[in-house]
Amino acid sequence: MSMTALKSSLSSIAMASALSLAFGCASVAPPREQLGAAESAVRQASASKASQFAPAELRMASDKLAQAQTAMRQEEYDDARRLAEEALVDAQLAESKARTAEAQQTARNMREAIDSLRREAERSSKGS
Repeated sequence: MSMTALKSSLSSIAMASALSLAFGCASVAPPREQLGAAESAVRQASASKASQFAPAELRMASDKLAQAQTAMRQEEYDDARRLAEEALVDAQLAESKARTAEAQQTARNMREAIDSLRREAERSSKGS
């Protein structure tokens, strides 16, 4: 193979690689489903008591969702997908922590009520 033919082949390969890279990036679909799921999860966590019991996680979820929306507008779909998925997980964690804290509070209240009833029953039985 002559030097000219080799340069021509390398040039063709380089051009084909550049085009496939360009088309490969363009074929990344917008992560609308992931963004929608993240938005829904953040709304649901916000509606729960996550702002009271898991404010840091809820804030992280909201921040990542905003970043995902910005990446989506800028057509940076890989970043948008990753950030939306992270926002979803953070929102689910916030809601889970809120539910756990609420359940623990309910259990504490029940124990206190039972203890109060027990003390009342003991006073009543000693008074008889």
